Amino acid sequence: MNGFLLIDKPSGWTSRDVCNKIQKILDQDKVGHTGTLDPFATGLLIVTIGKATKAGIYLEDDDKEYIASLVLGKKTLTGDLTSEVIEEKEAPEITVEDIKKVFLSFLGEQEQIPPMTSAIHYQGMKLYELAHQGIEVERKARKINIKSLELIDFKDNIMTFSCLVSKGTYIRVLGENIAEKLHTVGYLSSLKRTKIGRFDIQNSVPLLDVKEEDVMNMVDVLSMYLKAIEVDELLEKKIKDGNKLRFREYQQYDKILLIHKDTALAIYEKEKDDLYRCLRGLW
Repeated sequence: MNGFLLIDKPSGWTSRDVCNKIQKILDQDKVGHTGTLDPFATGLLIVTIGKATKAGIYLEDDDKEYIASLVLGKKTLTGDLTSEVIEEKEAPEITVEDIKKVFLSFLGEQEQIPPMTSAIHYQGMKLYELAHQGIEVERKARKINIKSLELIDFKDNIMTFSCLVSKGTYIRVLGENIAEKLHTVGYLSSLKRTKIGRFDIQNSVPLLDVKEEDVMNMVDVLSMYLKAIEVDELLEKKIKDGNKLRFREYQQYDKILLIHKDTALAIYEKEKDDLYRCLRGLW
């Protein structure tokens, strides 16, 4: 079984927990995911099955859409509802117009410092592992792009908003920064991922309802991201031998997906002119 699953992740599960559960449900050895979701967060998680675990990286650059609720007036250690309150600051009188003006100031490319509670690696350890030991290290700011930021509701100092953001954007940090610009503090009480690129939460499956027929064909998904080229049996053998190949008519593409009889064989990368080398075998 090789392909992709759209899962509606429940709160309280890590992304790895989801993969482990699907391994048991579908009786598969290799299960991975693209784009980690925090345990407290819910929503769309793309899970990779079998050979697709080698190709999940090609889906990771997609923009992501979220719906979040931000509680104003209190700050927590992790920026969400899973840890203790470390600061309280009375929220000033805030209007919807105030919020919309602040939202406009966040649109576009900018830099964001990842939180210590993230899964970024630092000297062989994940940042959240260091944070649990009370250790804080300097983190480099990352370039992000906030493409849309819309207010859904604002009542009793709880703000619900939607956002479309680039890869690597931490919505917990965005929430804290929004609160700061409103001259207060805040934390996320909920976070739901609703879209990843072309994929929508409406097409996802609840974790415990997963069935074999829910697995999307690997070729169908990868051909959304890469030029798919059907090859004959002679080229199939050359591909499996790791040979370099020429594709003069496709040299405008830096990467191509080679398939045979609806089976993904490999991803090839242009080396020079029309000469391509095997970047990743998928057979």
